[in-house]
Amino acid sequence: MTPLRPLLLFALVALPVAVPFVAPAPVQDQDQGELARRYFAIADYDGGGWVSIAEASQSLLISREEFRRYDIDQDGGIDRTEFEARYRRIVETQGIFQPPIPAPKRAVNLPTPTLSWFQRFDTDGSGSWDLAELSLALEDRDLSQLATAESFALVDADRSGRLEAAEIESVLQLVTLNGGVPRARASSVRELFGEALPTPVGPGVVPSPARLPGPLPIFERLDVNGDGVCSDVDLRELAFPAALPIRPQALLAALDLDGDGALSASEFHRALLAE
Repeated sequence: MTPLRPLLLFALVALPVAVPFVAPAPVQDQDQGELARRYFAIADYDGGGWVSIAEASQSLLISREEFRRYDIDQDGGIDRTEFEARYRRIVETQGIFQPPIPAPKRAVNLPTPTLSWFQRFDTDGSGSWDLAELSLALEDRDLSQLATAESFALVDADRSGRLEAAEIESVLQLVTLNGGVPRARASSVRELFGEALPTPVGPGVVPSPARLPGPLPIFERLDVNGDGVCSDVDLRELAFPAALPIRPQALLAALDLDGDGALSASEFHRALLAE
């Protein structure tokens, strides 16, 4: 046996011990992607689908220069794709991404009847509601059909998984507390929150589209006339009177998969989730 062969045999036997086990990359990537999406939701204080410079400076404690590194297309906002890209870059180069700071709790003084109703269904005395407690409160007002995870997510503005007193203002739009009379049974979230409130008009007031105060999905806010699609008419009304450099037709053409000239809810959601 040549002197080289024992060394090769030793190396072959020692290889499983010397080389540590490495977890499959796809699982790690999947976990990192989920954490990035969770951090993006925390940093998006108003739930608008993108992080503004004001939100980023408070939640991520970053400068304008660092904000521009996030904002790849330089449109003044960080969307989810841009956030995830920067998140992965920071993890790769620094090893860790500092968790964002949640939105500060807003102090709120609830009227006595509302506070009593809130405390009545705070069964665990935590000062907040979970989904089960919200379900009890809605059932008490004959609105048990809206006690769903989707409804809970709509009113859980800070994505904490609990509804604090400040968020009860949104819950109050689900029920009518005047005299304890339950609201007539509603068939959808759109029916409850879809009524547009006209904006003030008059001298010195800049014209603006009607306001939807409830926690509606983003697409329903884009569908101004409520016809189920977002068209150039909707976008022009939302943009008026601002002079934006983006043409509505060009934007729709880029996302309109079936070529019907308008953006459906499914097309909008596919565009948001596109990698």
